[in-house]
Amino acid sequence: MHYVCCELTWPANYYSVFFALSGGGYPTVCIILLAIHNRKIKNEFSYEEKINLLWLRNLILFTIFTFLITFLTIYFTLDSYIDMKPKYAFYVASCVITIYIFFMGYFGLRQPYIFTDKVTTKPEQRYQKSGLDADRSADLIKRLNALMKEEKPYLNSKLNLSELAERLDSSKNHLSQAINETTGKNFFDYVNSYRVQEVKVRMKNPDHDHVTLLGIALDSGFSSKSSFNSIFKKVTGQTPTEYKKST
Repeated sequence: MHYVCCELTWPANYYSVFFALSGGGYPTVCIILLAIHNRKIKNEFSYEEKINLLWLRNLILFTIFTFLITFLTIYFTLDSYIDMKPKYAFYVASCVITIYIFFMGYFGLRQPYIFTDKVTTKPEQRYQKSGLDADRSADLIKRLNALMKEEKPYLNSKLNLSELAERLDSSKNHLSQAINETTGKNFFDYVNSYRVQEVKVRMKNPDHDHVTLLGIALDSGFSSKSSFNSIFKKVTGQTPTEYKKST
């Protein structure tokens, strides 16, 4: 093997610069949009299973890895730092990109709710033109709290903002605004605070002594053990087991 360093021609240099900028720029933009979207999810849904974007974060990381492998393979081959024919370098890059496309499709198809639930993609504006005044907001929250206590819609693990807004004869934007401004919580935290209270009540009820903690959680509207444990500890400062032992 021999090493011959030769200067890249101007098209290759421009291509390398463009490739480096796009490879670093797109993931950065994606990470920013991902953070915005995660906030929007918690204003629309009371659950995260199958709609969280952890898979997309992993995909972004894999995108960065794919970019680095492809860029380094092409760059070092063209610059003759390694003894590899250019066509083989492009074979390597093509294989890496093919694997990337496969994983992108695989992770995407495992998230059906991403394509069916309606999460707004417009830039969030903090209720600048909502037209909801303080009196109407207070009345809406009063009716919402009454609905939650009397009918317990939060027992439905797939409860979303649209469903509650329809039952209250309100728009989604007004209901979201009322929850955010009155309680200081997003929709996700608001609904799950009721589920935590439901779990606590059932834990103390002797009639539920034969039911496991997970069973109580599922009956209270949680859809998975992991979400139940994390949300319960966030609200109470204790794990479900610790809380049960202390009561």
